[in-house]
Amino acid sequence: MSRDGFLTIGVEEEYQIIDASGQLHSHIDTLLAAAAPKLGDKVKREMMQSVVEVGTTVCENVDEARYQLGEMRHTLSELLKPEGLRIACAGTHPFSRWEDQQITEHERYKMLEIELQDVVRRISLLAQKNAPLRLAFAEGELTVSAQTPDVGEASEKIPVAFHGEPLEIGFNPDFLRDGLESVESGDVVLKLISPLRPGLLAAADDSGFHYLIMPIRLNV
Repeated sequence: MSRDGFLTIGVEEEYQIIDASGQLHSHIDTLLAAAAPKLGDKVKREMMQSVVEVGTTVCENVDEARYQLGEMRHTLSELLKPEGLRIACAGTHPFSRWEDQQITEHERYKMLEIELQDVVRRISLLAQKNAPLRLAFAEGELTVSAQTPDVGEASEKIPVAFHGEPLEIGFNPDFLRDGLESVESGDVVLKLISPLRPGLLAAADDSGFHYLIMPIRLNV
């Protein structure tokens, strides 16, 4: 991002809401109600009710962004403290069960959960120890799979509007899931050139959302 020819910066962070035992705790509605007067639209809900998202304004430099993030972390921590809760940062919670988590009541989250997002989330459980999530495209069909030695493997097929030569590509499951959850509309377009080139995840509407995601080389 730039302003008057100078580069600017903005940062988003997602925090898990956990209880005293470290388990994820669905608390987003209560937290947003308390945080909105202090942080305004800098704080938002995410797909899981046990996750909260914050974002800085457009900042002139890193120091300004760091200050805003520190302020937001402190505010959320203080609001959660009376409830015996706190925030934590992690790509994937190490022991809370994903199927026990409550989904935010929003049309786009329900649609994502039912379709690709839900499949990606389930199959990602088998993508451990840096294993990639495999996406194999064929005419009208997408197969999502993952395999980790000594853990197991999983695979699911879903219908997609794909036409052309079959293509298989691997992605980091957390990065792919983050991109899908960021799309404002229910329809997603994934533009691919080859298994070794970055993919571009975009909203099918005119929102202008684009998310560049790097592939992981697959060992056949």
